[in-house]
Amino acid sequence: MEDSMNVAVIGLGRLGLPMLAVFAEAGHRVVGLDIDEGRIADLQNGKQDYVDEPGLDEILAKYEITYTTDYADISGADYAFVVVNTPPIPSGRLDSSQITSALNSIEEMKYPPEDVVITSTTQPGDMEYLANQYPVLKLIYQPQFIALGTVIDGLWAPDMALYGVREDQPRPQELQVFWETVYLSPIGGPPVFVTNYTNAELIKISLNAYLCTKIAFMNSLAEYCEMSDNADANIVLEGLDLDSRVNSCYMKPGMGYGGTCFPKDLEAYNYALDKKTSAFLTKYIPRINQYHNKRFADLASWTKTAAVLGLTYKPGVPVRERAQADDLIVALRRVCERVKTFDPSCKLGKIYGKAVLDNVEDCATMEEAVKDAGIVFICTAWPEFRDLKFDGPIVDCCGLGVDGEDVILPGRSFSKCSGRIRDKSESLFQGQEDS
Repeated sequence: MEDSMNVAVIGLGRLGLPMLAVFAEAGHRVVGLDIDEGRIADLQNGKQDYVDEPGLDEILAKYEITYTTDYADISGADYAFVVVNTPPIPSGRLDSSQITSALNSIEEMKYPPEDVVITSTTQPGDMEYLANQYPVLKLIYQPQFIALGTVIDGLWAPDMALYGVREDQPRPQELQVFWETVYLSPIGGPPVFVTNYTNAELIKISLNAYLCTKIAFMNSLAEYCEMSDNADANIVLEGLDLDSRVNSCYMKPGMGYGGTCFPKDLEAYNYALDKKTSAFLTKYIPRINQYHNKRFADLASWTKTAAVLGLTYKPGVPVRERAQADDLIVALRRVCERVKTFDPSCKLGKIYGKAVLDNVEDCATMEEAVKDAGIVFICTAWPEFRDLKFDGPIVDCCGLGVDGEDVILPGRSFSKCSGRIRDKSESLFQGQEDS
C-alpha cells in the first residue's frame, strides 16, 4: 500500500498481538517485540496459543511479520506502541515498571522510533512523570477501550480514539492519519478526543470504574426484587431505560463484574481518589461486587452437593483471572459438602491464586458435573449450557435464558419460584418481606 509505515509493537499479549495483526492487515510493515524468548520462538514458528481471539491466527498467518526480542530490530520505526502489562500492586496503584523498562531500552537506541505510543493503562500522573524522565522521546498516551473476545473488532471500530499529550505538544495528527488506515469505518473512524496526559489517564480508568458502579447498582436493586413479592428487576430496568438519561448497558441483573480490566481499573481509580478526596462512592464497590457474586450460595443450603457451570469471567474467552465463579465457589463450600465444576474452555486451576480446595471437584463434562448435584449454578453464558438436562433447581446467574420450571432468575421475586424450590430453600424464603 502507499504510505505504509514501519510500526513496532512492544509487548505481544492479549492486546499487543491483535494490534500487530490489524496493523499488518492495514498494509504496514510491522515488527513484534517481546522479552519472552519462548513466546517469540513460538511466533517465529507460526505457533501461539496464549491469545485466543477470533480471526487472529488467520491474520498473522497471512503476513511475513518479524518477531524479536532485540530492540535493535525496531530501530528507526515510525511508531512504537508500548503494550506491556501494568499490574496493580496491593495498594491498587498500577505498576508502570514494565513501561519504564521498555523506555530505557528505546532511549538507548541510536535511532529510536519517531513516536512512542503508550497503550498500556497508566496511573494518573505517570505519563507526566515518564515524559519528564525521557525528554528526548516523543510520548503519546493512547489507551484502547476493548474487550477480550472482541479485541480485533474493537480495534477496527472503536467508540472513540483518545489521545493524551503534553500541554505544549501539538495534536497527534499524523498518528490519527495512521489509525485511519486501520479503521474499517467508511466515514474515517471514531470521534477523536485529545487532551493532556492526566485527563486521558483519568478517562481510561474512570470509564471502567463507572461501569463497575452501574453493575453494583443494578445487582443491589435485583437483590431487593428477589426478596420482595411481585418485583422483577428486569421490568424495572425496562422502565428506567425509557428515560433518556439512563443507559441500560451493563445493567443486567446477575453476577458482578470480573476479568482482567474492570477490577484493575477500579482499584487504580480508587487509589487515585483516596490520595485526593475524603469520601467517594466507588471505594465500596469491590466489596459490594464480591457480595453479589456470593449471595446466590444460600440457595444451596439444603443440599450436600452443588454444581457450578462456567468458570471464565465471560463466554467465548478462556480467561480465569478474577472470574465471578471463584467467589461463588468459595461461598458454596461453606454451605455444601462438595462443589463440582465444569467449563468447556478451561480447567478450574487455582482460586484466588491458591490451590483448589479439597471438596471442589473439577469435572471433564457438564453431565459429570451435575450428576448427584442438588442444585446447579450457571455462572458463564456458554451457549452449550442451554442444553443442560437437570431435574432440579437451576440458578441462571448470568441470564443465559435456560428453560425449565425450576429455573431461578436473578432480579425476579423468589416468590415466583416453583413450589419445589421454595420447599427446599424454606429458610431463605422466610426472609422475604412484602413489597
